[in-house]
Amino acid sequence: MASGVADDDPRLSAWLAERERELADYRSDPGFAAHAAVAGAALREASGRGAVGAPAIGGRLVFSVDTAPGDGRSALVVRRLAEDVGPAVEDGPRALVDPAAVLDDGTAAIDWFSPSPDGTLVLVGLSRSGEERSIAWIFDTASGDRLDDRLDGLRHASIAWLPDGSGFLYCGYPGGRDYGRSILRHRIGEPQSADAELWSTAPDSTDWPDVALSPDGALALVHVSIGWDRTDVLLLPVDGGPARVLVEGRAGRTRLGFDGPDRLLGASSARDPRGELVRIELDRSGVADGGVEDWDLERPAVAEDLVIERALPLGDGVLLIGEGGLGSRLAFLDADGVVAPVGLPPGADLPYAVMTPGQSTLRDRVVARTARGEALFALSSPTEPPLLAAWRPGLGAPVVLDRYSAGPPGLTVRRDEVRASDGARIPVLVVEATDLDASTPPPTLLFGYGGFGLSPSTAYQPVAAAWAALGGRYVIAGIRGGRERGDEWHRSAIGPGRARVVQDFADVAAALVERGLAERDRLAIWGSSNGGLLVAQTIVRHPELCAAAYAAVPITDLLHYHRHSIARLWMSDYGDPDSPADARWLRRESPLQAVAPDPRRPAVIVTTGAHDTRVEPLHSYAFVDALLAAAEPGGRPVLLSVDAEGGHGPGRSTRRQDELWELVLGFLLTELDRRAAR
Repeated sequence: MASGVADDDPRLSAWLAERERELADYRSDPGFAAHAAVAGAALREASGRGAVGAPAIGGRLVFSVDTAPGDGRSALVVRRLAEDVGPAVEDGPRALVDPAAVLDDGTAAIDWFSPSPDGTLVLVGLSRSGEERSIAWIFDTASGDRLDDRLDGLRHASIAWLPDGSGFLYCGYPGGRDYGRSILRHRIGEPQSADAELWSTAPDSTDWPDVALSPDGALALVHVSIGWDRTDVLLLPVDGGPARVLVEGRAGRTRLGFDGPDRLLGASSARDPRGELVRIELDRSGVADGGVEDWDLERPAVAEDLVIERALPLGDGVLLIGEGGLGSRLAFLDADGVVAPVGLPPGADLPYAVMTPGQSTLRDRVVARTARGEALFALSSPTEPPLLAAWRPGLGAPVVLDRYSAGPPGLTVRRDEVRASDGARIPVLVVEATDLDASTPPPTLLFGYGGFGLSPSTAYQPVAAAWAALGGRYVIAGIRGGRERGDEWHRSAIGPGRARVVQDFADVAAALVERGLAERDRLAIWGSSNGGLLVAQTIVRHPELCAAAYAAVPITDLLHYHRHSIARLWMSDYGDPDSPADARWLRRESPLQAVAPDPRRPAVIVTTGAHDTRVEPLHSYAFVDALLAAAEPGGRPVLLSVDAEGGHGPGRSTRRQDELWELVLGFLLTELDRRAAR
């Protein structure tokens, strides 16, 4: 099954039908059915608790996409902040936009949203079947009515409302193309065809602009992500005139925002890979006074392992937002230069707005600022579902404003470190039951990602809670390729360094076994997307590592990946297969081309979505086909599950997510039991 086979090829249909029969046969096994039933019950107990999404503020209103308890349907909801006391919520949550009702489709989901400055209107992007090709509408917040304006091509849109709410700037893809983002201006009540283009990349460009506006609406602040490890920044006069470049061609990420009309405040890793605080004064024409070398840059006296990603003016000081090891971190720099950490629980997570397929300000941890000078954010941890929290100087720990329910009782989370084979310290996070029997290693599920400078989320995950509730140990590995320890942690594992990602993952697994925390016959691994690539590579490079493996929506063909959908966005990490130099090491690292017969290979399950517009399902098909061709008669199973109504993952309902994980956990538990019983 070649990765380049056409979707409508009858041979593919026949091949998929055979995979469905194999999956159905496996499901009919009594041993699997028993494990799946227990796993399903644990998943529903863990997942039905509700979740508050990342907040956005318009006036006194707080908007978020929340997951309701019970049925797990997501909707855009609104809460009203108290005016005279606080921080506090005086009203809500009130459901405002139900995506299934708007599109009359049970697979519909909200991809992103943006309220107007006063909160009277909200722009919402929706799509079906996980495709993420958003159609955007404007809704009246008071009535819930939908305005006539409709905008297409706003996939993963960045929005900046005009101060008077009469329209907005947006980043979109003209004509629905996959590359070449443009910045346009829309006036409410006018057709999209009348929208003026303010700035654009080339039609085939992978550069990724995001946009924000100055308080008076005169200047657009544009961050242009170049790959996953560089950000160019420019100021663009909205009513015409040349753009002024603030930073260009420098490695490192920069995130700036307006601090009043005459100053920019933010963070940059252009000079220090762990990030520095940036202050830039603007002259009266809105032009910065110099380049990076002339910026006011400082690394405050924060913890050594704090990676500063953003800076938010708050009161008389600055809230520093970032990560450290595994988990989100907050620290406050007061007017006297004194830094104090904001008390967050172990493994705390502040989510980003949108899981974009490219580097984007939409992937920054969301902390919104109220008119009263309070910071609002969704706060989660491996043991607590996301809730709405607030913090201001003098409070100490964050205040809980609203939540749906607490996490399951009896779970604990702890930090640890593993030494990689080259001596690097790899952070790990362990979730398990408080009363777990330590006399023998339990079933262990190890997760890894390792790419694009993205650290694994430490947010509450029903799969982790369910696995722990079933007596297992769930481990998150902060391997290289992410940004757990700054830009160098990422840079050391890109291109030819990709092998470092796989070795780190193997080193973590080996350390768990050596410390008596896991046994190879009771160890399972999993990863999604780039993490699915990691799992596929581990299966073929280290087949003895574990007993079972789960690869979700994986990239598997590194020699041809760039020919599909939006995959050229990933070339800064993976390399260019059309380059002879890159092709040499890509052939070595590509799991599809490395599959060979090996009796040590673990049991494998692969899942994909028929409507995935990020990673083509053909990656999964080709890899499963290769594994089956290399399998010995009577060997360990290789299964494929295709979600006919799903995509890459975002937007999937809780019910459908539970169904997927019931299959996967049932498979993993069955195969671990079989291996241990040998």
